[in-house]
Amino acid sequence: MKGLLDAHALLWFLAGSSKLSVRARAFIQDQRNTLFVSPATLWEIGIKDSLGKLSLPEPFEQLFPARLDDSNILLLPILIPHLHEHQRLPVLHNDPFDRLIIAQALAEDLATSPAIPNFHRMARSCCGEWQPQPPPHFFCSFASTSR
Repeated sequence: MKGLLDAHALLWFLAGSSKLSVRARAFIQDQRNTLFVSPATLWEIGIKDSLGKLSLPEPFEQLFPARLDDSNILLLPILIPHLHEHQRLPVLHNDPFDRLIIAQALAEDLATSPAIPNFHRMARSCCGEWQPQPPPHFFCSFASTSR
């Protein structure tokens, strides 16, 4: 299966945080799965880090791309079909990073985090009852329910 990590899932995984659900961690660690991260996610992390709104376990330049390479997480380039998908999304959520991640997941049929606000509503409005194949290979919730 293939999955697209959002900023929270990526950072929680790299930090070994208990905030990442057991199911999401198992999905990420399963060597049979192919994992991607969007440049938009790295851009979001970089912006928040430079504004002091985020505490990274290592300097940004050391974290990326080295930790992605170590974890076999691939960079999914932003392609024109992703932007077409982005244009089709209804404006139910204003975060440009989340919207691009949703568009990439839809265009590439990737599992991602339905914890993004209005994820399912946006996906359904442009694609009907969207489910990546084979269903359901969502991470479900990245946030851990047991603390």
